[in-house]
Amino acid sequence: MKKLLFLAIFLRLAVSAFLFHPDIKTYNFQASFLRKGVVNIYSYLTANKANLPLKDEFVYFPLTYFVLGGYQATVSGVLGSGFDSWLNDAGASSVVNNPNIFKYLVVLKFPFLVLDILIAFVLLKYFKDKEKGEKAFTLWLFNPFTILIIYAFSNIDIFSVLLTLVAFLFIKREKLLQASVFLGIASCFKLYPLLFIPFLFLKGKNLKEKLVVSFIPVLILVIVILPFWSPAFIQSALVSGLTTRIFSPGFSIGFNESIIIGLFLLSGLFFYGWLFDKKI
Repeated sequence: MKKLLFLAIFLRLAVSAFLFHPDIKTYNFQASFLRKGVVNIYSYLTANKANLPLKDEFVYFPLTYFVLGGYQATVSGVLGSGFDSWLNDAGASSVVNNPNIFKYLVVLKFPFLVLDILIAFVLLKYFKDKEKGEKAFTLWLFNPFTILIIYAFSNIDIFSVLLTLVAFLFIKREKLLQASVFLGIASCFKLYPLLFIPFLFLKGKNLKEKLVVSFIPVLILVIVILPFWSPAFIQSALVSGLTTRIFSPGFSIGFNESIIIGLFLLSGLFFYGWLFDKKI
């Protein structure tokens, strides 16, 4: 298994270094303002949009900003003095022709690699059968779709994915309080983990526990986003396409109406869980 792990890490580093998507530069440009003392990125970008080389809004939740910005501050010595110039470069060709781009990409994607490998080990814990666990471990490490999404397209959903999987593991072990905390933290990166609250409610042993574990994730999210609540935050992050994507697309049921596929499947899963819970 060690050989597979080393091979998986090498593969990820290679993809990280040689494949570039502009999203990683955009959200790291925005996160770089934390090093300059900007706390409310939403209001700052709105107020200074005309003077910035990149005009995009910050479409992620506050915790993403602080994690990415904090990581940048930590590794600023490795990134070097030319990093800010690269972030501020709005040219398409000059960005990829920068001699330091390989270093920038590997360093910026390194947290994804760490979280990605942690996910593999979390999946290993899901199975009592060692053989099944190792199979899940291997399938995750060499899944071409996750490798491309994370390291080629620089998708940062991995923060929420890891925390949600840890929450599921706690649910599996009947530790609902811990699960609710992890779901709450996960929702501070992306909103979709809140959709799993009904399953926490089902697992509660009594009404009090059901209400507590259902309330905690929402409370954590509110505490994190409340200081940033403003028209800029609502427009940029809360109702952005990234947040509301789960509500589309749908399939037509006639009369110009449609059913949202994501919610339809989640509802089906919930009712299956409810029926299963009743049988137990």
